[in-house]
Amino acid sequence: MKVPITPHRLESRYYAPPPIVISLGSFSDCFARRQGLWKPWEKVFSDSSGKFRVMSLQGNRYYSVFVCSRSGRKLYFAHKKKSHYPMVYLKFLTRIGRFPKLLVSDQVGEILSKAMGSRLAAQGTHVDPVSKDEYSKIGSAERAIDEIDRMVTVSLLDLNISKCYWDTFREHCSLLNAVTQSCSADHGITIYETKTGLIPDLDALPPLGCFGIQYLSKLDRKDFKLSPKNQAGVFLGFATLRNGTYGSILLIGDQRIVVAKETIDFIHDLFPPKHAPSANSEYVWLHRLPSGNYACIYMSDKNAFICH
Repeated sequence: MKVPITPHRLESRYYAPPPIVISLGSFSDCFARRQGLWKPWEKVFSDSSGKFRVMSLQGNRYYSVFVCSRSGRKLYFAHKKKSHYPMVYLKFLTRIGRFPKLLVSDQVGEILSKAMGSRLAAQGTHVDPVSKDEYSKIGSAERAIDEIDRMVTVSLLDLNISKCYWDTFREHCSLLNAVTQSCSADHGITIYETKTGLIPDLDALPPLGCFGIQYLSKLDRKDFKLSPKNQAGVFLGFATLRNGTYGSILLIGDQRIVVAKETIDFIHDLFPPKHAPSANSEYVWLHRLPSGNYACIYMSDKNAFICH
């Protein structure tokens, strides 16, 4: 028996209300209340900082940070131009060894190009763009930039190091943040312990600006018999050079840096730059203080404080 199609049946059959679609962006906001549902590096916050007026020795003027919402780990990458953000993102993927499920960033113009957008879709990564008036959504990345900037400013001032080495200092400060700051999911352990399961040995980390010695092979010496077997320098931190080499960065002379992993040692309580003339003209007045035993300086838009 055929049932006649009435206008009511026709409306319910062909004009049913569309299903409710929950976007991944709003879905992530629900997950934010339950951090346990996100695995490490599944939800990532990203932001960039620049353009720096002082170009680094390696030619960088920008840097980008990626923050894991699960652990709070911050990864740092310096680059020359703002348009290099897609390349920086590929380096980030190589570093973590996986594809994030959600990327919260305001770098929409750089990352949502035709080629990059297709690659992200194939990788299963959803990009949650942040509008101009909603920067609070990437608060983790902005706080990371602010923390790293303060650490670098204080270190360059206290150690009397030239500003052109800000990129190596920032990468080292991101490492210090991981071994000293507590994890977002478990405040009882550090970020480093979350990844490795080991308690970080802070005494093994040489302080920035300390005296460093690198062993020279016979081919690197000017004279096999009379030249010294070591070369001395200043420790600039653990960082990655432009060619991709990672290790201990040692400043030799004025503007020559070398990287080493095993053929290097440090004297932790000797800081040669502190006894040299001021490397930054803006800090000459501060380095001329009678005591010189200041710990840090904090500068805001309205006030300046010197902490002894």
